[in-house]
Amino acid sequence: MTPEYRGDVAGFARRFFRRLFSILSDGAALVLDNCQEVDARHEFRRIVAAEVQEVPAGMTLAVLSRRNPPALCWRTRLGHATAQRPIRR
Repeated sequence: MTPEYRGDVAGFARRFFRRLFSILSDGAALVLDNCQEVDARHEFRRIVAAEVQEVPAGMTLAVLSRRNPPALCWRTRLGHATAQRPIRR
């Protein structure tokens, strides 16, 4: 991501992940692990929320964290028809 995209991080993320998913095979899975390590104020959370919108049918996105997702991700998750409930231990 170059400086000219910093004003629209979510737009950049949507285009990036749309392209990434277009080159992956059907049935592919993308896993983001240890998401609890990212500062709650970091743009990463907006990037993940944009990414969820780009996951095509037949592919899987797993976002793993030792903490509950922020409200932004819950809203996105609830709007996604194939999303699974988080596993509680």
